[in-house]
Amino acid sequence: MEHNFNTKSISFVDKKSNNSISFQQLTKLFSDYNDDYLNDILNRFNPDGLDFNINIENVDIAFDAVNKVLSKYEFINHLCNGENLKTFILADENEDLEGKAKDFYFQFNDHEESPINAKAIYNSKDQFYDVIKLANHINYLRKNGMNKELQEINAIWLTKSKLFKERKFKLLKSKNSLWFLRAVNSSKFKEYGTAFTFVYTILLLNEYENNNKGNNFKIESLDLNESKISMVISQGVMKKLGEIGFLKSSIEMTNNDLGKESFVFTQKITLYSKDNSDINFPLNFKKQNAKTVAIRVSHQTGIKTLDEKFSTLFNEFTSIDEFEKEYLEFLKTKDPKGLFSAIIQKISNSPTLRNCNEIKDLFLPKTNLIVDNLSKLINICGKADQLDIDYDLKYKVREIISEVLIIK
Repeated sequence: MEHNFNTKSISFVDKKSNNSISFQQLTKLFSDYNDDYLNDILNRFNPDGLDFNINIENVDIAFDAVNKVLSKYEFINHLCNGENLKTFILADENEDLEGKAKDFYFQFNDHEESPINAKAIYNSKDQFYDVIKLANHINYLRKNGMNKELQEINAIWLTKSKLFKERKFKLLKSKNSLWFLRAVNSSKFKEYGTAFTFVYTILLLNEYENNNKGNNFKIESLDLNESKISMVISQGVMKKLGEIGFLKSSIEMTNNDLGKESFVFTQKITLYSKDNSDINFPLNFKKQNAKTVAIRVSHQTGIKTLDEKFSTLFNEFTSIDEFEKEYLEFLKTKDPKGLFSAIIQKISNSPTLRNCNEIKDLFLPKTNLIVDNLSKLINICGKADQLDIDYDLKYKVREIISEVLIIK
């Protein structure tokens, strides 16, 4: 089994959806992967314990995608001190380690399945050694296969209780018993992972819909892996934007369970092309006159405070009439060719983007691409958002396009 931790985009195209899911089925996902806050969720959204249906377009497809990703691993949070921990650089069998970059491992000797050898993924190694400001030096040792030097550092640090504080190690265990370390956090770290984020967001949507009929919510996009999730939820009604295309109000929910921020909800204005309303680009508006609302909480925020912050979130699905007028005036002052050239310039200045073949083929084709109207420009930007590339790259493209197309 290949272990790929890249963030993937979930397609809703040509997939038949029931556009409905039961409360019992939805919360089973939560109980399977995050027991810590199950009772809080049950008491908050369903104190009577009755089953009911939640009607949101694509919700069952999104549920299946989240469940499929999370079911690959067992999620384990393990508290450990330095006396029961060691790290090492692993060489391939019969291969000289010195001078060659190798995988980095953490060994835990106080777990019921000890010893556990967990391969460090993401930046878990850096999180671990950043405490003593040695992350860069440890990376140098790993790249050069200098395991002996690593053990000399560990002998000083891990065995000194005053230097090493107990930490929370976020482990993954695969079905074939391979272990991975995805993050190292303090013991105060709250577990609001992918499962919790998805379930909580859907229940918030359902609550708002029950109190404000006629929204016809739709899950427009979903990007996720076992530790990250980004989901865009829109209202069903689109607003015509002159002869250019359409506007739709939506909210993007993101959660990076490895980072400093747990939840971020941001109101968005999505711009749809006139030629093909299925091609769209979610502009990252940040200006006050674009009616953007962003709410975020850290990983150390308690469940009660988190819910207080987000309970009225979807009240921000307000009219976009005022924005429509302002944006039309803004576009009148802009030349489509100039806007497209500005986007190309920013992409060309980014090594990671200009070296991505999919992005290069769309924005930097060998033949001259003439973009002489706004509808064509929006169509190209929409295609960029549908590319089958890692989500982090896609997000960089979104930011670049938004910087060019937003009202300054």
